[in-house]
Amino acid sequence: MIVAKPLGNDVVLIRVEGCDSLDTSNAEAVKRAALASIDGSADVVMDLSGVDLVDSMGVGVLVSVLKAARRVGGTSGSRGSHPRCARSSSS
Repeated sequence: MIVAKPLGNDVVLIRVEGCDSLDTSNAEAVKRAALASIDGSADVVMDLSGVDLVDSMGVGVLVSVLKAARRVGGTSGSRGSHPRCARSSSS
């Protein structure tokens, strides 16, 4: 479900795999795995290229990852978002 890959320079890439949505059915498990993957890395990139839908629980996961990164002086971002997800998160 979550694949974490250190990219060097305190950056970790977290890829959501094996599910086409980030929603109430999997948000808690994804959140736990993502937060465990950060492990002190300052900057986090969430790869959502395999995700077609992010509901409010999924947005909560992204916010939690951002807050965890900020606690260690970093930031968080996403890449590969489905256009529909990108539109809804920027509205």
